[in-house]
Amino acid sequence: MDYSLLISRLAKQIREKRMNRGLTQAHLAQLAGLTRQKVIAVEKGSRDEFPGLAINEFLCMSIAKDAGIPVPEFYLSDNTRLFVMRRFDRDEQLNPIGFEDMAALMGLSADQKYSKSYAAIARAIRLFCPAEHQRSSLDQLFDSVALSCIVGNGDAHLKNFGLLYSEPTQRDARLAPAYDIVNTTAYIPEDVLALDLAGNKSIFASRQGLLEFAQSCEVERPKERIQRLLTSLERVLERYPQHREQAPHVVSAIQQSAAPFALTFG
Repeated sequence: MDYSLLISRLAKQIREKRMNRGLTQAHLAQLAGLTRQKVIAVEKGSRDEFPGLAINEFLCMSIAKDAGIPVPEFYLSDNTRLFVMRRFDRDEQLNPIGFEDMAALMGLSADQKYSKSYAAIARAIRLFCPAEHQRSSLDQLFDSVALSCIVGNGDAHLKNFGLLYSEPTQRDARLAPAYDIVNTTAYIPEDVLALDLAGNKSIFASRQGLLEFAQSCEVERPKERIQRLLTSLERVLERYPQHREQAPHVVSAIQQSAAPFALTFG
């Protein structure tokens, strides 16, 4: 994905979140300890306001891959300004594969992508996926949500989860590979989860919420799964010292977000 598109996407998401919470730019600036001009620049997608964003997504997606979460093929450009991901809704011959995001499956508009809960996604998986794909899809959903909490991803909304299928009559739907995992607290320090998790959107409080969510997904040994994600995070950050030097604020934000989980589950 083009770096400029990443910036545009994040800027739009920040603006949508502000408006969904009924905040003016001046109010948001006051809460964040910024000037109103700074908030305006962020919402316009100024390149300088989101440093290290491509590295950010590369690291978060690399953690997912290392932990065994299905992800599309991806890479970071040599100049670290582009994060590129292969389309997962195409087969090897580039023929289209059916895909519906969760907002569409729930009959919601794009503007309503922050309106539900992660438990609602679990219910949709049970509704639309056949029995042979439910267990793996629910396990993947739990791991993806847990990783978003650990790395501080406040934008894992309904359109960032979806189902793949060959055709509607085949009943072979399964959760699509994980995508768009990125730390948002590097740019929005007090960010919260995009969707409700066990009655709360606080990333900090999501530690207990994840254990309750594990029950919704009927996931066995959730603490071990969280420990595996934490191990992958440490391994990936050690693997890319050059990116730690190029985007220290991103790495610091990821580590700060992960620290409470390491204390609880490590």
